[in-house]
Amino acid sequence: MLDASMILAAIVLATFIAEPFLSGRWNRFYFTVGVPVLIATFPLQSRMATLPPTGEIEAKLPAGGLIRIKAFDNFTYGFREKLFLSRGLRSPIIHGLLIYDIYQGRLVVKGLLNWTFMALTVIWYQYAVSEFSRGGSGMSLLLVVVHIAISLAIYFTQRKKYVAIGRVVESLLTS
Repeated sequence: MLDASMILAAIVLATFIAEPFLSGRWNRFYFTVGVPVLIATFPLQSRMATLPPTGEIEAKLPAGGLIRIKAFDNFTYGFREKLFLSRGLRSPIIHGLLIYDIYQGRLVVKGLLNWTFMALTVIWYQYAVSEFSRGGSGMSLLLVVVHIAISLAIYFTQRKKYVAIGRVVESLLTS
């Protein structure tokens, strides 16, 4: 019989395998299904027919080439950080969509939690709760606090980058 920890380990392993593949292949399902943690809306005065080309957006981003954008159609682009960074760490918490709602005259940046981050968070908290329930020291509580602090720092860094995508596209659509 499989216990809960074996099932969770299988889920984490599956996400470690599936997420880079789906993200790297720009699978539309991956970019549209998830837990939304960022929604930024930009009202637009101009109503251009489509979003600007992805290369034009990437060239104007302040992230220095670390953000990749892919068109799913004329009104929806997926975005993520590069899968492999030559300069070190990648902040793997959010990927998302850029949605141009031409009928309501707005641009929406929608950030979704990465699947691996969610799976690792569940494992992390399961470990902390089991340690605490066994009478563990305050170390399990410290681990939870550290995890929350690191996650929030990464989240706000990525949020800033992804809102910048919206601002760049807003400027391209209204110029």
